[in-house]
Amino acid sequence: MNTDLLQRYVAGDVSEKEALEVAKWIAESDEHLREYRSVRKLQDVLLWRNEAENVLYKKSSSTASLKYWGVRLLRVAAVVLVVFSITYWWTRREIRQYSAPQQSIHTPNGQRAELILADGTRVWLNSNTTLRYNDFTSANIREVELNGEGYFSVAKNPDKPFIVRTNRYHIKVLGTEFNVSAYASTSVWSASLVRGKIDIDAADGSRLMELEPNTEAYLENGNLMKRGLNASESAFKWRKGQICFDNQSMQNIIRKLESSYDVRIIVHNKNILQSRYTGTFSVRDGVSHILDVLSTYEHFSYTLEKDNRIIIN
Repeated sequence: MNTDLLQRYVAGDVSEKEALEVAKWIAESDEHLREYRSVRKLQDVLLWRNEAENVLYKKSSSTASLKYWGVRLLRVAAVVLVVFSITYWWTRREIRQYSAPQQSIHTPNGQRAELILADGTRVWLNSNTTLRYNDFTSANIREVELNGEGYFSVAKNPDKPFIVRTNRYHIKVLGTEFNVSAYASTSVWSASLVRGKIDIDAADGSRLMELEPNTEAYLENGNLMKRGLNASESAFKWRKGQICFDNQSMQNIIRKLESSYDVRIIVHNKNILQSRYTGTFSVRDGVSHILDVLSTYEHFSYTLEKDNRIIIN
């Protein structure tokens, strides 16, 4: 493989034709895959070092910046529900549109889903996410319950507000596009607005905050905060097959890796859990690649065990 083309592929600076050519070359043999991973790891490490060299070794409060824009994936249009399996390319399969009452959809670890609700609202679900909802046709409001992460493109209906209930807060909209990350098993919670307007409400219905386009509500030390963002930031990248960390602790990163790759990670080296990182990886490269890059700075080792277990020492 031409070295220049492979390096441009890693950097995301290739045409669709070139990307397909390199992808086919990688799939031809284990040797090609090892060469590709070697180039990827080298580039990730260099980017990380160049942009955050002064803070990488400050344990417990450090933030290591890594900016990597993964190669664009070829995508195939789907009609209703799409399940993405984490392989070289995501596979998709269609199922019927859900409209019956008391529906529940769960995406297991290592998979993602896309669906259209009965009112035309489009929803993308990240790994290990559950969405519950009733039949919208007879109710005065459109209401869903989310445990996990979802991206919503809500069909406009001024007569029927759309409400997303999470373990901490509720989000009320009429017609808009936004991302919600609300896993009940973690302390991380955020809502990021692309267009329209949303209200963040407490469990009793009282309004806590209003978001405008390109803003995000998030939890910090138990307090609900607001900040600006742009549409290319990490809150939206998971839909394109990227795994993003935004000033997250190693403990939360491990949970995200477990969810994304359907693995169980056991940490014996507890000293690494509170270090914090900001970075973006392509999901295609696998959990080993991400751990290789992180271990370059955290100085830990890991072993791959049977039954999808990973031991970090």
